[in-house]
Amino acid sequence: MSVSQTKNRIISKREGNQFLHAAALLPVQEREMDLSTDHPNFLPDESILDGAIKALEAGETHYVDVPGVPSLRDSIVTYLQESGFANYNRDTVQVTAGMQECRFLSIQNIGDQQPSIALPTVVHPGVHKAVGIRPMKVVFLPVDSRRLLPTIEGIQHAIAEGCRMIYLESPSRLTGGAYSLVEVQQIGELGKANSVDLLWDQGLSPWMNEGDCPSVAATPGIQDYVTILGELWPGTGMERFYLGYIAGPEKWMKVFKTQKQVISICTNAQIQFAAIEAFPNFKANHESRHSLLAENHRKALFALNKLNVDVLQGSTVNLIAFRAAKEVLARLSGLGYKVGDGGDFGAEGVLRISITPQGAELEALKRL
Repeated sequence: MSVSQTKNRIISKREGNQFLHAAALLPVQEREMDLSTDHPNFLPDESILDGAIKALEAGETHYVDVPGVPSLRDSIVTYLQESGFANYNRDTVQVTAGMQECRFLSIQNIGDQQPSIALPTVVHPGVHKAVGIRPMKVVFLPVDSRRLLPTIEGIQHAIAEGCRMIYLESPSRLTGGAYSLVEVQQIGELGKANSVDLLWDQGLSPWMNEGDCPSVAATPGIQDYVTILGELWPGTGMERFYLGYIAGPEKWMKVFKTQKQVISICTNAQIQFAAIEAFPNFKANHESRHSLLAENHRKALFALNKLNVDVLQGSTVNLIAFRAAKEVLARLSGLGYKVGDGGDFGAEGVLRISITPQGAELEALKRL
């Protein structure tokens, strides 16, 4: 086969890979009228900036440990332990360059050992991109009508059909809907009984509206089968620096480390040291900012109810999803607002609006 034929074959194969053509969504708001992101855009705490400056002045401009600065991994372990996960240590945690690297490392490396992966029919488009890097057999999980989360019955069916790798979001990146404790226990028991690798995106859990967000990682005896993914210190301004974490079985951490070293060597050293400085103040800062978003969420929900639209069931304060005609999306776009299109997630006719510190979402809804 000639060089030109090979090139055309590769291009054609790429163009036919629908997963690679999934929308690329930014995780953090870039401008006030951008209501399409996962996380609000708070200004970084001074401790974050001080930490980065101290690191630079100390000469921390070189490569650090590929899995992350040891003391930052210790902070993540402490965070997980305070969240109810006691079975992690420095060797079972890795720092990533944001959520998308979490998706790539976990899906591609664990997927290399499995014949297929089960994905929700409604999921963040970044998951599709991660799968599309090296296509694999995909089994789609049906979702319920109100939270747009995969049903327990659908998960059971996928496992019965031989799928041993399942990717789940709780809370959902589209609706903010989260599994109940009973449902999480059911998923955990299914995973443990059938030796299923569960990839669990819990990155939005700090924005839960009421109470804790149960995680499958807390299921007794399941640690060998669960890999959890998330972002560092939501609400402190760290989000804009694209720092994430993966926590899971040590066997996978070794594989992730090797793959990360080949691809990106390490995550920015100064930002990692900044995150170390930010962690002691995380709880207090997050609580005040959570309260602000909760109030803005309440006002936006009231405005949507006045518009008589079908609001979907969510459990987080950082976003609201509702069913709406395409004309609503066009109207908001015409006004200069960017909102999340549920079609990018696999849910046509659904819009997602981010809740912002400035209340920009309320102004947008008033103008509809």
